[in-house]
Amino acid sequence: MKRTQLLFPVLALTLGAVLVGTAARAADIPSNNAKLLSGILSSAYFTSTQLERQLATEKGDFSPSFKLGLAQVETEMGKADRLANGHDAIAPGIRHVRDSVAAIVKDGKPTKQSRVLLDEINLELYAMVVNANILEASAHLQSAKAALGKGRGDEGKLHLQEAGKALENANNRGAYHIQNDIEEIQAALIEMGNAIDAHVAIAPERIDERIDEINSHLFDVAAEH
Repeated sequence: MKRTQLLFPVLALTLGAVLVGTAARAADIPSNNAKLLSGILSSAYFTSTQLERQLATEKGDFSPSFKLGLAQVETEMGKADRLANGHDAIAPGIRHVRDSVAAIVKDGKPTKQSRVLLDEINLELYAMVVNANILEASAHLQSAKAALGKGRGDEGKLHLQEAGKALENANNRGAYHIQNDIEEIQAALIEMGNAIDAHVAIAPERIDERIDEINSHLFDVAAEH
């Protein structure tokens, strides 16, 4: 599988290769938590991009509004950390963001370091938002496999559909590196849904293959910066 790199027009930092052994961790974050996590990380990303623009106009000590924005990012990272449950695709990025926010607060005023750190925060948050969408898709596929194993075809089909939606969300957020594969995965999910309608059994291995393929697109947020 190809390397997973951020296709982002502003930030040059690349988080590197795909995670190792992620498939075994895919179910650590339930689909509902992954969806909520994506929303929290998206909010933090929006705040950090606003801070980056504001930093260009900051003079001397940081303004109260800038400090408030940093505090908001830190608060959202605390919420995200609890939902991430230590997952390798999210937790290291959260730690890096929190460390970077603390370093900017310590600077107390615009510096070369604070500008670089805000760039890195934006990139890290972007990657984690996409990862949360991918983990949501993986969790839905795990749920589909469990449902089908218990003969609950309608429930299994619903989870397959929700997995497809989560992948679309990742693509719509700019994860263009998975666009071609999404089409292949979506086709496979539709095929499995049709099989369920026709009361044709689906081997668990078929779903596992899709999970492995999806997880191969996770951004590596464990890289040293």
